Amino acid sequence: MSYYERKEYEKVTAEMERLNAEKDKLDARLMSLAQSGEDLAALEAVSVQMGAIVDKLDAASDRWMELAELAGDL
Repeated sequence: MSYYERKEYEKVTAEMERLNAEKDKLDARLMSLAQSGEDLAALEAVSVQMGAIVDKLDAASDRWMELAELAGDL
């Protein structure tokens, strides 16, 4: 694994942690909005945000797996 790949591996790991934390916050917000059933526009907006976060997390996970293989962590 090259120096740049190692740095990217560290960066992707940190990004995944950040995205997971953001996903957890959005999930809690989504559940709160769904239970109240009052603000459907906000529920839709949070759902769209959640979809975007999940897409980013999937892409980061794919790259992390590639880099983890190179690092011998898998």
